[in-house]
Amino acid sequence: MKRYVWLLFLFIFATAIVGYGTEVPEHETYFVNTEIEFNKSTGIYEYTYTLVNPAWNKNLLRSLDIYIPKDHNRIELSWENLAYGENYSYYSSEANKDKVIAVGIDGPSGWTYGIGYDEEGKGFVGSGSLDDYEIPPGNSVRVLILTSYGLPGLRDAEILPAIDYDNLPEEYWENVELSKQLRDSLIHHTKTLGPTAPPLDFNPLSFLDYIIGMKHDLYLVEKL
Repeated sequence: MKRYVWLLFLFIFATAIVGYGTEVPEHETYFVNTEIEFNKSTGIYEYTYTLVNPAWNKNLLRSLDIYIPKDHNRIELSWENLAYGENYSYYSSEANKDKVIAVGIDGPSGWTYGIGYDEEGKGFVGSGSLDDYEIPPGNSVRVLILTSYGLPGLRDAEILPAIDYDNLPEEYWENVELSKQLRDSLIHHTKTLGPTAPPLDFNPLSFLDYIIGMKHDLYLVEKL
């Protein structure tokens, strides 16, 4: 009888492991908090981003991308005196600098960060965790620090959880398109504040209207 109970326990335990390992992650909501400081002596803004993974979620958080594409209708900002952290992805980022407005990039240990662009050619800055540094539910991490002469503006952002592709169900094995669809479905799209270059025909009154409108838009985002 004891042997039967023990074997039954092993079967249930093994089934639970297999079931957990092949579970397909679902879309969840995450948050990014932004702190902004301005250095009057240098004219440089510092944007600090903290990713928040609410306690009611199941997924681990893996990356944050903030879109700051270069706009040729706006002033060209300077790259001088902008700092880069030790985990900055130098070679790929330097090749993509022409796709974003000028920014310095830094972040915490256990995370890499740099400049990239999407399938439409839109430039972004991003930060992604190394193995074992993903953010579990109920935790938050300051994952990215940007320095820029760019003024605060409303920016698109994407937050992506970790995906264990090796333990997805069989239909995902070697199916690149299905895996890509899963990844895209898990991206949490939101907005945050980020550096923005002033327009070429910069007008202080128009900029004031822009700031007022931005505060309203950000309020609506926080209510979602």
